[in-house]
Amino acid sequence: MTAQNLQDAAAQAFLSGQRADAAAGAAANAAQTLAAAQAALGARKWVPGPYDDGACAWSPSNGRLYRARQALAASGVDPVADRAHWFDLSQVGLPIGYVDDTGGNLYGEPNGGLNMINVMQFAGGPCAKYLPQQPSDGDTCVIVVANARTDNSLLINPVQPIALVVGRVVLRKAGDSVVLDRIARPITFQFFAARNEWRAL
Repeated sequence: MTAQNLQDAAAQAFLSGQRADAAAGAAANAAQTLAAAQAALGARKWVPGPYDDGACAWSPSNGRLYRARQALAASGVDPVADRAHWFDLSQVGLPIGYVDDTGGNLYGEPNGGLNMINVMQFAGGPCAKYLPQQPSDGDTCVIVVANARTDNSLLINPVQPIALVVGRVVLRKAGDSVVLDRIARPITFQFFAARNEWRAL
């Protein structure tokens, strides 16, 4: 083997080591993100029993995070095999952000909070924010109230109003707001471009 061949082999080995390190780092980051999501959503290991509407639990079968589609008087099937009653949140792979202020857009950006889990932890009083202002059809915005308050709110942005639909309530006017009174349980909003509105799922 020539000196050049030895140098090439050493370079290839170095690059392979870098790729392995990068893969290990990505796996570790993914695990940390999932653990943070579970903590933020108040998720615990799933066991048979009752669950509130919107309650989160992680499956002991695959470690993934799930949210109850409705109140369950007696959940007897692991969420991994019960898609009729549980949303699979881990497949979304949403990053997590922490909201530490009130007023204006999430994180100070017009599209702040888009396709993210947004944990409201502002401790100085009620937290009031706009939903993202430049969404595309199907985009989501997940809100988790983590400041133990029941008077946080989402408002219609006066600059670029987008309707907000929560149950039978439809808000369309600039300045209208909806109160977030679900503590530690995720509220998922999805954007429907055909009607230019955010809907609470």
